[in-house]
Amino acid sequence: MGMDGKETSHAPTLAERGTVVDATDGRVPPQARRKVPTVGKGVSQMAWMRKAREQELVVGPSRTREITLEELQSHNSEGDAWMAVRGKVYDVTPYLEYHPGGKKVLEECAGTDATKVFNQYHAWVNAEYILASCQVGKLQPK
Repeated sequence: MGMDGKETSHAPTLAERGTVVDATDGRVPPQARRKVPTVGKGVSQMAWMRKAREQELVVGPSRTREITLEELQSHNSEGDAWMAVRGKVYDVTPYLEYHPGGKKVLEECAGTDATKVFNQYHAWVNAEYILASCQVGKLQPK
């Protein structure tokens, strides 16, 4: 059954669902698809992956260094943003502008163990891969 209540033999088209369609090629305009804040030109997840691969972004002296919760908490600003996810500590400062959900979300979690928040929204995301070049150590067990 179609959106207008009439019997149809196909799934409703974008136009039938009320989505504005570009008349020239039938694609849905970008503004109809946006779910998260827009990041700047050239600032995308793919741009981040290229940057991380092409440059050595490691900020700390050792990725295996144990970092206390107190030290983690001291890195809580836009210019110095660390967070822990699943036991690993990352300096996410260079990643802030690339985060698809906007940098505000990461800034709010700066200086914390953000594992619970991360798992709530991104349980399927491989943070270890995306942020590998930002790892500065491991969170010291309590």
